[in-house]
Amino acid sequence: FKIVGIGELCWDVYPGHRYIGGSAANVAVHASYLNDDGIIVSRVGEDADGAELITAIRTLDIPTDYIQTDADYPTARVSVTLDSHGIPSYRCAHSVAFDQLRFADTMAPLTKEAHAVYFTLLGQRHPIARATIQTFLRASRGAVSVFDMNIRRWSRESEAIIAAALNLSDVIKA
Repeated sequence: FKIVGIGELCWDVYPGHRYIGGSAANVAVHASYLNDDGIIVSRVGEDADGAELITAIRTLDIPTDYIQTDADYPTARVSVTLDSHGIPSYRCAHSVAFDQLRFADTMAPLTKEAHAVYFTLLGQRHPIARATIQTFLRASRGAVSVFDMNIRRWSRESEAIIAAALNLSDVIKA
C-alpha cells in the first residue's frame, strides 16, 4: 500500500537526543517499517536541520521527492520534556517550513496512487499548508483519509479547521 503522511515534519528534540518527528511523517515512517510505501509530503528549511532530516529519511529508504525546501522559514523543532512520570509535553515552534507547504503539480500523480492519506490538525495551523492539505485530499478521493484531531488548543479557528477536515475524512483519530 502507498500511505501518505502530509503535513508536519520536524525534529522532536528530547534532552540529549533528537528523532524524526511530526505525526504525519511518523505514520509514513511506520508504514515503511511494515513494508508498505510510506511517503512524506512536507516542507523543511534550507538549513542544517532540514538537510539532516532529509538524510535521516533517506537512510530509512523512504523517498524524499515530496519534501519541499524553504529558504525563508526554518525546519521545525519540537521541544519535548518529560515529567516525573515520563509523560511528554510538546512545544512546537511557529512560523516554520511545514506551515508553508504548497501544492505542486508533481503531487498530482501521488494523489491518484495513494491508498491512504494521514493528516493532522497541527499540519493545518497555517492557511497555506491548510489549503495544500485540503487540495491534496480532494484530489485523492480514492484513498482512505485519516484525520488526527489531536487538539492542543481550542479556538474558533480550530473549530472551522476541524469542521472542514471532518468533511474530508473517512477515519478520525481522536
